[in-house]
Amino acid sequence: MSLSIGVDIGGTKIAAGVVDVAGKLLAEARRPTPSADPAQVEALVVEVVGELRATHEDVAAVGV
Repeated sequence: MSLSIGVDIGGTKIAAGVVDVAGKLLAEARRPTPSADPAQVEALVVEVVGELRATHEDVAAVGV
């Protein structure tokens, strides 16, 4: 099964979710957005994607 991760970078939170081909949400992760530090935002996006990929190895794409 091919999975995708979607990432939403908002003013208060970074939210990411794993979805299947039908759009069903399988897992999600969230972190507060460190709005004053772009490098930290980038690091948290990498962190949440890595967290989700650790339990869902069949990820074919990531969208931001």
